[in-house]
Amino acid sequence: MKDEIQIHNIMTSLARKRPCYNSEDDLKHALAWEIHGVYDNLPIRLEVPFDLGDKRGYVDETAGRTYIEVKYPTMTSVLNHRDETYHLRDCSANPMRYQFWKDVERLERLKEHMNIRGLAIMLTNYHRFWRPSRWGKPTTDEEFRMEDGLIRQGTLQYRNSSYEPIHLRGVYECKWHPYSSIGGVEFRYLVVEV
Repeated sequence: MKDEIQIHNIMTSLARKRPCYNSEDDLKHALAWEIHGVYDNLPIRLEVPFDLGDKRGYVDETAGRTYIEVKYPTMTSVLNHRDETYHLRDCSANPMRYQFWKDVERLERLKEHMNIRGLAIMLTNYHRFWRPSRWGKPTTDEEFRMEDGLIRQGTLQYRNSSYEPIHLRGVYECKWHPYSSIGGVEFRYLVVEV
């Protein structure tokens, strides 16, 4: 695509300016601003509506023909950077994993109906997303796990749950990248391109 964003360059540049964020909306705004600064010829929009006939909803951001979904789950931390204090709240990893793969499924559907490139991005300081489970046995959300190096494809489903299954058309490798370290707390990000 002509307007293909180099997302890893954007994330590297963003990390130098903002090692962490107050909220997911704070991250979405900073990401949009950074993309606009580098690709000022692309129209940047937040919370873009879509209608696929049987499904309606919103995509977090668009930058030209690139549609972006963003997740920012955090572990409780109080961090300081450049005279700003960040009070991060604890999230539950299980639903956030499900929501991330639901975003990927949505981007696949949009790509199928429109000429887009999809990016699902997760930034977190919660090591349970990129490290293997310590339990040594399957977990309820086993199919949604996203440790570094895992491959996700096909139907993802919780065991013993009312969550509807997610059907992925593509094959996706989970590859986590260093983002920042602030006050001894490490942040990493994952990008899944659709």
